[in-house]
Amino acid sequence: MIVNQQNFQNGQIPRHRFFGLLLWILVLICVVSLQVYSVWNFSSDNVDESEIVLFAVGFLGGDMDPIWDGYGHFGMYVLGLFYYADGLINISQGNSNSLVEYASNALD
Repeated sequence: MIVNQQNFQNGQIPRHRFFGLLLWILVLICVVSLQVYSVWNFSSDNVDESEIVLFAVGFLGGDMDPIWDGYGHFGMYVLGLFYYADGLINISQGNSNSLVEYASNALD
């Protein structure tokens, strides 16, 4: 297939690449929606935010297996990335000496 070089020079994305990217984004949204479906149907008895937060903070210690499969792992990993980034910021500012110390302070 011949790609028109003039489209790339004008900053335009060819249609087939645009629709391919759009398809991947839609698939990602569907997968994420299936992962968090149980959280949508929430009530005070079913949703246990403290468990999700505890396992996400537990990733900072190096164990990436949450063992608990209550809501799927995707949300815990995303939350763990946020805690990791916040922990690195706190370490760079001198508020914590390590990620483990940051994790213990985060749960207080």
